[in-house]
Amino acid sequence: MTYLTGGERAGLLAAIAGFALFSLGDAITKTMIGEWSPVAVAATRFALGALFLGTLLAGREGRSAFIPAHPWWQMVRGLALAVGTICFFSAVFVMPLTSAIASPLPRLPSLCCSAGRSWGKRCAR
Repeated sequence: MTYLTGGERAGLLAAIAGFALFSLGDAITKTMIGEWSPVAVAATRFALGALFLGTLLAGREGRSAFIPAHPWWQMVRGLALAVGTICFFSAVFVMPLTSAIASPLPRLPSLCCSAGRSWGKRCAR
């Protein structure tokens, strides 16, 4: 019988908490249909996430963790993430939750392999 080490246990608990929070957040999002716009839902979710993660990061790393090495790449990343999130919430508002989340899942392994080949990495089998 094998037991989990401390790091493995912490990683497993973090993954379980992430999945639970994702499901909870989507359930809350579905209750807001017709009351809030997808942009308002995305902005609220990002603001609460930034507050929570920023507090956690400041406690562990200090103020220096908030100074990016490449600020323009962070701006591009943030813009892409915001557009993707707004598109996701718009899809969740329009179609059933299971269809919005599950539709890209069957294509995910092939997309990862294709991206890995185009970036010069091997696909894990």
